[in-house]
Amino acid sequence: MATRRRLLQSIGAGSLLLASRSRHPARALATDDPALRPAHELAGLIRRREISCEALLERYLQRIQRFNPALNAVVWLDPDGARQRARAADRALDRGEYRGPLHGLPMTVKDTFAVAGMPTTSGNPLYRQHRPGNNALAVQRLLAAGAVIMGRSNVPIDAGDWQSFNGIYGTTNNPWDPSLTPGGSSGGAAVAVATGLTALELGSDFGGSIRIPAHFSGIYGHKPSYGVVPYRGHIPPPPGVAVMPEMAVAGPLARSALDLQLAMQALTTPAAGEDRDVAARLSPAAPRPLRDYRVAVWLDDPHAPLDAALRPPLRQTVAALRGAGVTVDEDARPAVSLAEIHGVYGDLVRRVLRGHGPADLDRRRDALRDTMAAFFANHDILLMPVAPVAAFPHDHSLPMAQRRLSVNGVDTQYIPALTAWISLASAARLPATSAPVGFTDAGLPAGIQIVGPYLGDWATLDFAAQLAGVVGGYTAPPDHR
Repeated sequence: MATRRRLLQSIGAGSLLLASRSRHPARALATDDPALRPAHELAGLIRRREISCEALLERYLQRIQRFNPALNAVVWLDPDGARQRARAADRALDRGEYRGPLHGLPMTVKDTFAVAGMPTTSGNPLYRQHRPGNNALAVQRLLAAGAVIMGRSNVPIDAGDWQSFNGIYGTTNNPWDPSLTPGGSSGGAAVAVATGLTALELGSDFGGSIRIPAHFSGIYGHKPSYGVVPYRGHIPPPPGVAVMPEMAVAGPLARSALDLQLAMQALTTPAAGEDRDVAARLSPAAPRPLRDYRVAVWLDDPHAPLDAALRPPLRQTVAALRGAGVTVDEDARPAVSLAEIHGVYGDLVRRVLRGHGPADLDRRRDALRDTMAAFFANHDILLMPVAPVAAFPHDHSLPMAQRRLSVNGVDTQYIPALTAWISLASAARLPATSAPVGFTDAGLPAGIQIVGPYLGDWATLDFAAQLAGVVGGYTAPPDHR
């Protein structure tokens, strides 16, 4: 008991020490708050026994207790079960057993993925008492890689909004300004990552639900190529329905692009008993010098004008790439307009929701994919906005289709504005990494969307990691450092 008190005292003092019960010497970490360090660094410290899994978990639980009441990002916790799992992870290391790249890392998981024994509601009061007996396949892969799942993060009802609020758990606030939304549907996930309440998060993306919260909250998020990460066990569809809706994907959110790579390593590795899947076809991970990437830039379009507040950080990103010796083509465009892409995306969404669509939809969808394959024969990366605006004020008015956004002072329809720029990667099944690249004059995070060819996930992740060396990167919100 005295040992545990000393451990908690050391955490409260701002240092994270190896639990004294271990036979390994204790070492302090060189950072003000270890919980804000990148997950890949924490994973290395755990592997080298410079930090205990249990002590790291306690630090995250302490931050949740301190910061979460004002944020409402983490909506359910299992501290005692997580402590048991963290201790087991430490004992495994004592025996020389290493379970995988996420060994001992504390995680919350978006409340749309089934986690055995934990509430899985998707923000829908109909599922308030739903506690699945089995894990979603993506969750099972995280556990197989050694993750310690400690709780759930907030979402809109049925993951169906770009804001995160519901009748069960309430509203999640943006840590940069609580009067603003952090985005959705992975809004709680993004805030938990941004404020150091979790080491990593698992989100999902059908209409920008990873990319937009990452952009609004100042973190990294990766929408994988369609089919690369298993979706079974996600709500929606309803519990027990084993389908993967067109365009729906599962993917990670993190404080570093290297963390996204770490999570994708786990999420694309089948757990025991699983068959090999489409992830085996991913293009090999082959990092290259930043200047060797062939980069196209598409930052504005009459169909979806970019708000003036976002133009400086995105333009600065292009300038920084040129300054780093990267050849950037701002005139290159795929042989299809943004309006056409957005139209295909909208019809695909309607078919998923209603069960039917235009007779020519499959032809148009396949033509878009062929067009993008041809485009990426000559370009490695396409940079695009994530959304036309930065984070905006909470607006829970219904019906959602009647909400409005202001873009350059122009009253704009809510849904079309938020889906235009994310539509390409979704409709064409492409990987897209959202990376923080700076701030607006008002101090709000600005992200850029790094789109690559189908199954080119490792390239967009590598580019995002190298981009942080010339512009942007994660910054903790001022009140959460």
